[in-house]
Order: sequence, then C-alpha cells, then structure tokens
Amino acid sequence: MADLGQATLELKTDNTDLDKGLQGAGESVKKFGTMAKVALVALGASVGAGLKDSVQHYADLGDQIGKIAARTGVAHEFISEFIHVIEQGGGSATDLETVFMKFNTFLQKDFALGTAKATDAMELMGITSADVTRLLGKPMEEALMDMIRMLRNMSDENTQAEVAMMVLGKAGRNLLPVIRGTEEAMRDTMLEARQLGIVFDRESAVAAEDLADAMDELAKSQLGVKLAIGELMAPTMTDFSRSVSKIIGDLGNFID
Repeated sequence: MADLGQATLELKTDNTDLDKGLQGAGESVKKFGTMAKVALVALGASVGAGLKDSVQHYADLGDQIGKIAARTGVAHEFISEFIHVIEQGGGSATDLETVFMKFNTFLQKDFALGTAKATDAMELMGITSADVTRLLGKPMEEALMDMIRMLRNMSDENTQAEVAMMVLGKAGRNLLPVIRGTEEAMRDTMLEARQLGIVFDRESAVAAEDLADAMDELAKSQLGVKLAIGELMAPTMTDFSRSVSKIIGDLGNFID
C-alpha cells in the first residue's frame, strides 16, 4: 500500500506539473495569437497604404502625361520615355513640357520666319536652310531628336549650352547630359522606361486622367461635408469659445 500511496502522490505531483505546463502553453498561445493579430493589422495597414500610394502615383503621372500630350500634340509614349530621360539630367516632366513648348515656338516662329535668332543658331550649329526645312516637316518628337543630334555634333561645350538654351529654353540645360552623351545611351534610357513599366499609351493616360478627376471630385466632396459640418457647428462653437474665454478671464481676475 505504501508503494501505491507513493505512486498516487507522484502521479498527483506530475499532474500538477502537467497542468502548470499546459496553462503556460495556453498563455503562450494566447500571446502568440495577440501578436499575430497585431502583425496582421500592421501588415494590412501597410498593404493598404502601399495600394493607395500606387493608385495615387498612377493617377498623378498618367494625368500629367495626358495633359502634356494635349497641350503639345506629342505622343504619350514619347513623353513617358523622355520624362525618364530628362530626369537623368536632374529635370522633370514640367521641364520637358517647357522644352517642347519652347522648341515648337522656335521652329514655327524663328526657323520658319528666318529671324536673326534663328540665323545665329544655324551658324553656331553649322546647319543649312535645307536642314531647317526638314525639321519643320517632321513631327515634334522626331524634330527634337534631330535637334539633339545637331547639338551633339557641336564641339565647343559652352557654345553648345548657349544654343541649347536658345532653341530649347532654360529647361534645355537639363538635356545637356543627354546631348553630350551618345545616341545609344539615350536610346537605352528610353528603352529602360519601357522595361520599368513607366510608359503610358493614350488609353492608359486617359484612364489615369479619369481616375485623377474622380479622386479630385471625392476630395472636394469630402471638403464640402467638412464645411457643412463646420457651418452647422459654428454658432455652438462660437458660444462655447466665448464662454470658456470668459471663465478663463474671471479665473485670472480671481487669482489676481
């Protein structure tokens, strides 16, 4: 019987240890579950923020490219590729649009009319009237590529920079790294834009413009709700603010 009693005691002791172990394991599981929930919530928030950011970038860039295309008549794909090109020189999409506008003005006003400025540019670049005629007969994107090649052929960098700004405007400075590079490097950078998936065609740009418009309408409608709530609460908040100010003033007088 003594052996049976001892065995019973040991079994109870073992059960107690087992219960403690199971309880500890249960608490660990609960802690793990809580941590997992927190991690999932954080992951969900991160994914949500990332998706919102992606949508915003898509809308902003596509909308910008669409508007540049509408204002300049340049193809969406070329604009997309050349934004990537000009960014390598420290420029931006806004700079590129300025280049298009300035170059178009120089083509249609100076080159076409043979102004003194056009004559100076031709002499400095070493091009002829026939070269200018060919430029005038080409689409904007092709004419710009030809102009970059003409500027690239200039040996003196100071004169090159001067003519680039004369023909392409001040933003043309951001194209100097491209002008002074090779044709292959420029083409590779344009190809890289396609490989990176940052080239918009007309259809995708229109979709992005529609999204940007819808997001703008949503933001304005939210602002409208805020203004309506503000107008509704204005009288109450005015009375409340004045009451609090009076109480603070009375308290100050009492302390004095």
